[in-house]
Amino acid sequence: MSAQKFHDNADRLIDFVQMFIEKNLKKTGNATWECQQAAANAALNNLSATLNATAGDELTDIRQADKVFIELDLAMAEAVIEAVNIATMTGRMSDQSADKAQAATTIITDALVG
Repeated sequence: MSAQKFHDNADRLIDFVQMFIEKNLKKTGNATWECQQAAANAALNNLSATLNATAGDELTDIRQADKVFIELDLAMAEAVIEAVNIATMTGRMSDQSADKAQAATTIITDALVG
């Protein structure tokens, strides 16, 4: 992954975390809420600065990673689930691949239903 792609992905993830905080922390307007918001924003700003300073030679080769992080919109997630279901029903996948594919669709489904 290029440094620019890493930075773009990091920015999107930080935006996602910010949205998660905004949607899930009750907006009371009191001092506790203001402290939570200030602390969360400071942490996200520090994280953003750190990740955006990352150079390409500091990144690992994605093929050496145990996990990958991808962004799917709703239509893509639903299409992946449907494709895996069809592929596993036809028996054209090895049992091991089918098990991994079903596990992936379970993760996607869990994310869709919250």
